[in-house]
Amino acid sequence: MLAAGASGWAQSSRWLQREDPLWSEFVPRLRYLKMDVEAERSTYASKLAGGAGFDSQRLQLTPGLGIGWNNYLYHPSLFTFSILAEPGYTLEQVTGSGYNYNRDAILVNGLFKGILLQEKPYATTVSYSRSHDDFHYDFFNSTTADSQGWGVVTGYREGPVPVLLTFDQSSTDTLDASRETLQDSISLKLHARNERTKQSVTDLNYQFSDQAYDSRYKLASFSTESSYHNVSITDMEHFGRGSLSSMLRYNNVSTTQGASLSDLNASFGYNLSHTPHLQSYYNYSFSDFVADDADSIHNSFAVGITHQLYESLASDINVHGSTFNSTFNDSTFDSVSFGVGNSEDYTKRLGDWGRLTIGNTVGYDVTDQQVAGGTVFIPDENYKVPAIGPMIIRLLSPRATSITSVKKNNLELDPSEYAVIKSSDPWQIQFFSGGPNNIQHGDTVSVSYTVQPNPSGNYSVLNDNCYIRLSFWQDRAEIYARYSLTANEASTSDFLLQDIQLFEVGGRCDWRGFRAAASYTDQQSTLYDYQSLTFSEGYSTPISSHSSAGIELSQQWNVYPPGSGTSTNSTQTATAYNLMAHFDWSPVTSLRWHVEAGYEQESGIGYGQDLFAARTSLDWQVGKLEFRLGYQHDNREYITETRTRDFVFLRMRRNF
Repeated sequence: MLAAGASGWAQSSRWLQREDPLWSEFVPRLRYLKMDVEAERSTYASKLAGGAGFDSQRLQLTPGLGIGWNNYLYHPSLFTFSILAEPGYTLEQVTGSGYNYNRDAILVNGLFKGILLQEKPYATTVSYSRSHDDFHYDFFNSTTADSQGWGVVTGYREGPVPVLLTFDQSSTDTLDASRETLQDSISLKLHARNERTKQSVTDLNYQFSDQAYDSRYKLASFSTESSYHNVSITDMEHFGRGSLSSMLRYNNVSTTQGASLSDLNASFGYNLSHTPHLQSYYNYSFSDFVADDADSIHNSFAVGITHQLYESLASDINVHGSTFNSTFNDSTFDSVSFGVGNSEDYTKRLGDWGRLTIGNTVGYDVTDQQVAGGTVFIPDENYKVPAIGPMIIRLLSPRATSITSVKKNNLELDPSEYAVIKSSDPWQIQFFSGGPNNIQHGDTVSVSYTVQPNPSGNYSVLNDNCYIRLSFWQDRAEIYARYSLTANEASTSDFLLQDIQLFEVGGRCDWRGFRAAASYTDQQSTLYDYQSLTFSEGYSTPISSHSSAGIELSQQWNVYPPGSGTSTNSTQTATAYNLMAHFDWSPVTSLRWHVEAGYEQESGIGYGQDLFAARTSLDWQVGKLEFRLGYQHDNREYITETRTRDFVFLRMRRNF
């Protein structure tokens, strides 16, 4: 009887082993054990007399485990889900200037994704994530961030008008020695699209977003919250030899500072093909901007003909015009403008070795304006952050009054991220890296300001832009030249207008991993002149079958002759140098070593910064064990302060 029982148990055990792969995927499983160790030191030192300094050290130990669970409720077609939970415990010790504390917490990080009715056109996806990770504002600015978020994606994906609805909520907490930033975001998106015959399509987009952040920087703090609604409808219709495109967009933004604005835009464009090489177009656009104490309406139209002569010559001639009406407090500004334009572009293939491109665009506009009152509000004028030095804006003394806001992506910048230089002429804005909005070279920012307008009267503007470009060596190299002219003529000498002559030459070469480019720009203007010389070089190559390396360099020199501002009444020179290098080595698939470093220096009158960053990491896998060891060093030197950060981490994991 005991033998029979033992035999029965053996059979049952073998059945469990045989059936285990069939059911084990549907129960929670231990995927891994992990241990994270982080050590960090951050310092901040003011260079101002009597300025404060901060010094902070942090040691954090975080053991945890990963539990995976893939399953479904009742039936896979009803609701399937995937969970990777990372319960853990963290112990943190922080010491700094005047404080010392320990804290611990239970963590529940991880990922969740669930799909409801996945085989239906109205399938719905729910997701959630929570993590602690390294966060890089840019290459030279890094910190650690705790973030969490959840979202829902649903809709109806079939029928004549598929609809997609997306909701996301996220929050992020970043902390270093001198700044803590809390960011919260809520987003709701609706997208509907109707596609018809002849490639006709109508597209509807709606987005609601609420963004808030609270930044505590050194001994100061800054909080802002903005919410906006954006609705856009685009339509494309094709009939016969013509096509009609139309767009309607409405945008509304409000902030906790009490500011509120709305923007309504509409545009229509009709294109008609008379012959395979001759087309005409008829365009109209309208915009209405409304803000506190300000309102502006803009209408514009353009009618033109384009002609393509074979593949070589493309021509365009057009007539255009616009009206602009603006009110700000008790001031009004009204203008009417008409003009003509022409462009010619010629491309010629020079055998198998090169290609020549020549082009010219010319326009002439006449504007009549009527002004009453002392100031005009200019809303959300877009600028690109330059690669070097402050950003020059279209504000001149004595006409400049004030800058009311600087934004990126409809969110007002933290005051620590920029400084307005009013002593120059024109005014300038200097941006600083490492802020919560992560301002980078080439970013688009919007500036709103008030200005004293030119008087009532009329003026004309002649614009002419021409270029020549020669590509050769199978497009590996090219040289080019460009000339631009802007000439104004006003009915009275009280007008303040900018005449510009700009000349630019440059070239580039790409060959077997080597890249080089150079350009020289010379601008002569009635408001300010400058000369700019830019070089860039790069090379990347495999060193062996297991390693590779690369380097990128750039240099730029800007020279500004004396101007009329108190800080620009002598020659100014701005310089920028940048160097980036990286090395990768992976002798086997289970081992990888990565090193990268960068240095950037900018200097000029009234500003300057030296940025250095280096980081290395070693990834090693031994069987089911994984190790990741890393070190990062950031050093940021500004005119008024110095910030450094050293960060060491060891992440260990045992997979099952």
